[in-house]
Amino acid sequence: MASYEVAQSEIDDEGGEQEVGEYRVGYIVEPAEGWWEGAPENLAWREPAAGETNHIEILPFEAETGLLVPGAQITLTVLDEAGEVVESKPLEFYRGEFYHYANNFSLPGSGTYALRAEIEPPTFLRHGTEEGEGRVLTEPVVVEFETVEIDTEEG
Repeated sequence: MASYEVAQSEIDDEGGEQEVGEYRVGYIVEPAEGWWEGAPENLAWREPAAGETNHIEILPFEAETGLLVPGAQITLTVLDEAGEVVESKPLEFYRGEFYHYANNFSLPGSGTYALRAEIEPPTFLRHGTEEGEGRVLTEPVVVEFETVEIDTEEG
C-alpha cells in the first residue's frame, strides 16, 4: 500500500525504528503541526500552541504482518541527555498521509534526546483458533530510542 511506503520513507528520513516483542516501532520527528479536532460534524482547526516545537509520531506495526496496530494506548516521554523527563503525554491517533499516533511537544532547544514509548495492548477483537492462534499483541511493551537529534527551530 502506498501509505505504508510513505510512512516507511518518513521513518527512514526523519526518525528510526526497532523491534520489541511482537512490534516493529517507528518514530518520526517533525516541526509542530496543526490538526482538525472535535466531533466529526463540527471539526475545528487547531494551530500549534505557543511553545510547541515538535510533532513526534510513533508508528507501532505488528512485526509479523507489517500492519499498523490500531486501538493501542501510547504514552510518549521525551528525556534530555541527563535522562530527566522533559515532557510526557499520551499520543492521539491521526489520519494523514498514513495513520499514526502523535502529539506536539514543547522542547527547550535543539539537541540530543531519548524517546520512550509505552504501548498498552490494543483492545480490538482477534480472529484465530481456540488453541490460541490469534492471541497476539496482548502484552504491554516499552521501546526507547536513544540519541535522537531533534531540531526545535522551524524548518
